[in-house]
Amino acid sequence: MQGLRKPEDKNFENFVGLVQDEAAKKDAVFFVDCEERHERLLGDLDMSDLSGWLIPKGSESEFEPKWKKAGVLDDLPHKWDDRFCFAEWAQDSEGQVEIKFVKYN
Repeated sequence: MQGLRKPEDKNFENFVGLVQDEAAKKDAVFFVDCEERHERLLGDLDMSDLSGWLIPKGSESEFEPKWKKAGVLDDLPHKWDDRFCFAEWAQDSEGQVEIKFVKYN
């Protein structure tokens, strides 16, 4: 799955699929760095807030090989620093899962 460095558990991939759907609304792809916190299993979704890079479509072919090769955050060129953010999930009043991309200073 694009945005993951390696195959993952199906339930986690289902959740990342929701993250990618939200990224697509921003004409982007989200590349996961790691799970952060706020973990929950909900049906077939293994959810966690994620850190990573929200990369505009058209730039993912340049970013993805560098991201796959990088072992840690500091191994990526600083060119991509401004694209780093968190994908945070929440449930709305009807129980639907929502994803928001957030930057912290």
